[in-house]
Amino acid sequence: MRWYYKLLIGLGFFSSLKSFLTGYPILKPGKFGSNGIRGDQPKGGGQTEWVSGGAFSARRSSMFYNFNFKMLDLYEDKMGKGEDAILGYLLSKNGKLVYYDELLFLHNDQGDSIYSIDLYSYAKKVSFSRLFLTLERARIDNKGYIFAYMKYHYYIFWRILGNLFNYILAPSEERYSLLSGSFHGWIQSFNLNYMPLNQNQPYWYKEANGDAALATSL
Repeated sequence: MRWYYKLLIGLGFFSSLKSFLTGYPILKPGKFGSNGIRGDQPKGGGQTEWVSGGAFSARRSSMFYNFNFKMLDLYEDKMGKGEDAILGYLLSKNGKLVYYDELLFLHNDQGDSIYSIDLYSYAKKVSFSRLFLTLERARIDNKGYIFAYMKYHYYIFWRILGNLFNYILAPSEERYSLLSGSFHGWIQSFNLNYMPLNQNQPYWYKEANGDAALATSL
């Protein structure tokens, strides 16, 4: 059976090499990395660093603690994406974030969601927003931004290259939309005016508190 173990070791090496070259590492369960990359949620439930969608609960005070309201500006410009994951990471740094698989529900996209209908806009938002997520993770961890920029551009380069190869091997309108959207989102990322402390924070804090007060009164 030695050949079997050697094969597994070889496959593991190539898998690690692929992860390194593409900037898409395989993370441990519950972990949240740069560029919005995350590991699977823990099987059977457990501590995690990210959430998905709006199916989570947290104290309002925890939600706003160390929160960068620049994220809301991105959504005003229709370029926001991945806010749930970075919110989960922020919450995990402020306390213990736990995943309960028995409370999980799955969304079945039947091809009529906004992400399925407009692949160009979807790919553009994903490509653009990955820079903000990477910079936010660096801010939360008190790490330098230069390395965060490098990780983002390295990751996006390989993502666009992968989309290009897919389109060349099997051209289609969908694959062209993904390629074009990813590329234009990356180009637009150079105009991201990232600020660790957003000047619009007082405005958005007032808006968020007003919405929360309205929700509790219903």
